[in-house]
Amino acid sequence: MSSRINDGWFVYSSAVALILITEIAGCSRAPGSNGDHAFSRRESGIFKTYVLKPIPESIADFKVDDLDTSPWGRRHAYVMRFKISKADVELILKSRIFEEFEWEYYKNGDLHWKGADKTEFDPNTNTRSVTFGGGNLPLYTAQSQQPPEWFTPNEWDNPKVYKFEEKWGKTKRTQIKILIFNEESEEAYFIEYL
Repeated sequence: MSSRINDGWFVYSSAVALILITEIAGCSRAPGSNGDHAFSRRESGIFKTYVLKPIPESIADFKVDDLDTSPWGRRHAYVMRFKISKADVELILKSRIFEEFEWEYYKNGDLHWKGADKTEFDPNTNTRSVTFGGGNLPLYTAQSQQPPEWFTPNEWDNPKVYKFEEKWGKTKRTQIKILIFNEESEEAYFIEYL
C-alpha cells in the first residue's frame, strides 16, 4: 500500500516539477490556432483581454511591449505588433465601435492622427460644442522609455487608423484603443491605453 502512495506522490511531484521548470524557462506555450505562432501565456492573455477573444487564426509574429506612460504611473499602455488578415481586422473592428481616422505621423514618442471636427448643437441648453477629431497619444515620451526596434509606424505608407474611446469607472477614466493597419503587408499595431 505504501508503495502505491509513494509511486503516486512521485508521479505528482514530477509533474509539478516539470510544469515549474517550463514556466521558469519560459517554455510554456499556448499555441495560436493557426500553428504559425505560439503565444506565451502572457501574450495570449494580453491579446484576449485587450484585443479580441478568441485569437483570430491569421495572427502571427506577435510582439508586445508594456509601459507606464506617465511619470506618476497613472497611465499604462500595451503596444502590440502582429501579422493579421484583412478579414480578421474586420473582426476586431466589429468587436467595438471604432472610428476611422487619417494617419498623420509618429514623432518624439507621440502618435498623431487627423480627423474631422464635429460640431453639435444642444437645443435644450442652446449651446454648441466642438469636438476636435484629430489627436495624439503619448507613448514613449519619458526619457527612460525607448520604443522597441519593431515599433516603426512611420515606415508604413498611409496605413488605416481606427480609434475606440470609452470612459469608465467612477473617475470616468478614458480607455483608448488604437488599431493601425497596413493593408499591403497585412500587419497591424494595436495600442491599448489605460
